[in-house]
Amino acid sequence: MFCLLRNAHMHAAQRAVHVVREAWPSGV
Repeated sequence: MFCLLRNAHMHAAQRAVHVVREAWPSGV
């Protein structure tokens, strides 16, 4: 069960990072 929670957490983190990179100015 911990594995499922960990995988979900990792996926959410990667998704958040992707969203931030998409929203962040490309020049920075």
